[in-house]
Amino acid sequence: MSFVHDAQERELDAHLCGRRLYETMLVWETDPRMRENDADAAFADLWSALPKVVFSRTLTSVEGNAR
Repeated sequence: MSFVHDAQERELDAHLCGRRLYETMLVWETDPRMRENDADAAFADLWSALPKVVFSRTLTSVEGNAR
């Protein structure tokens, strides 16, 4: 992930996701391999801390910092 993207993420109060984006990005909160280098770990920290609102008709539950 780029440092520019990290800076943009820091400006957000929350992230609105559909099911597909939520499922794609969930690894940043749940998979330790996503923290194998400093840049990835920095993004994983940002993403994990950011509250997420997931819109889906098919999901029955969410993980991490999502509702």
